Amino acid sequence: MAQAEYIETSVPSAYLTTRTDPSSLHRRMVTRQWWESQLRLYDVWISQNVVLELSQGDWPGKAEALGLIEPLRRLEIDEEVRAVAQR
Repeated sequence: MAQAEYIETSVPSAYLTTRTDPSSLHRRMVTRQWWESQLRLYDVWISQNVVLELSQGDWPGKAEALGLIEPLRRLEIDEEVRAVAQR
């Protein structure tokens, strides 16, 4: 069974960043490499909160970000998830 991984908002943001400073360019490159070569090796989840965060506002790459996360499984926010998040 594949290891479960939770993807939060900064991952698709890094994948799509248009920033040109060296740190952002490096983060984008590493994120894209992981997404393309490693994503399929994991049981990847996101929450509705990630969808909501990426849906807010009007920004370049918004549609692409939402498309990137569309196929990922959704984690239901229940008491157990809230307890983990609080820790």
